[in-house]
Amino acid sequence: MSKNIDLYIFGQNLRLSCPEDQHQALREAADILEKKVSELKSRTGIIQLDKALTIVGLNLCHDLITQQQQNSERENLINNKIEQIEHSLSTILSNMPAPK
Repeated sequence: MSKNIDLYIFGQNLRLSCPEDQHQALREAADILEKKVSELKSRTGIIQLDKALTIVGLNLCHDLITQQQQNSERENLINNKIEQIEHSLSTILSNMPAPK
């Protein structure tokens, strides 16, 4: 069930609706966003919030894509290993003498 949540971020109060069990995760996401924008602004001297948000958003999307690619590669590796194990087991079982 969705419920309103108030977030104070970048000097503004935002009222959003999201499932109650996701409120903490949303607060953590807002904290991460504010921290990354602050770090970028202090590191680069960018003053405009919209530019900083755009750059941080691009960086986060890039990180997400990279993680998704890594997860896909891991999943493929695991599936290949499972197929190898299944093939080995099948070979072993087919070469076993029949029970008497």
